[in-house]
Amino acid sequence: MNIVFGSKRLGKIDGSSEACQKYADQAVVTLEGDRGKGRTRRVLFNRTAMQQMNLEKGSTQEIVFGTIDADENGNRAILIANADNMANIEDLTTYKTSKNAVSFEDSKEKGKAISSAKLTKDLIKFLDLDEDTQTEYALQPFDGEGLPSDTFKFVTVIPTGAIPRTNDEDWNAREEVAEAADNGSFLTRTEAEPVVE
Repeated sequence: MNIVFGSKRLGKIDGSSEACQKYADQAVVTLEGDRGKGRTRRVLFNRTAMQQMNLEKGSTQEIVFGTIDADENGNRAILIANADNMANIEDLTTYKTSKNAVSFEDSKEKGKAISSAKLTKDLIKFLDLDEDTQTEYALQPFDGEGLPSDTFKFVTVIPTGAIPRTNDEDWNAREEVAEAADNGSFLTRTEAEPVVE
């Protein structure tokens, strides 16, 4: 039995930060679409992405972005790393994260952000995305010569959870689609999905 007295919010322990996370066990970076006049687009890091990239609450960090013009499949890719783990960053362009977690536009989720209209515009242009659409990418560890060990590559978000099986024909078709997704471009745009609590 868990009894809590004196809490400002019923059923919650004061000071707890049980924030809703759209992708519970997946590090995801969100590129916001157009937010309207006077509102800067942001690059948002969910809680798991913050942990993987060592983005600590209460302080700002510097992030470095890199690009791959053509990977092994001929696709463009974005790389990202925490500048704290890189040597000789004086000549590199870095972007500062927010000091604390910020609210996401379309959900109850909170995470660190980089507010930069230029950065988001450059990323959207490089990846040939729709400027008005929010796009989400998972972070996949990327090993490369001369790169820090915690460099990540933007890849297509794969929702977690089992696909309901209806009949063998549908199941075989879904397996083919999943296999094609594994072998295909990781830069395919992924539309934002509703938050499931």
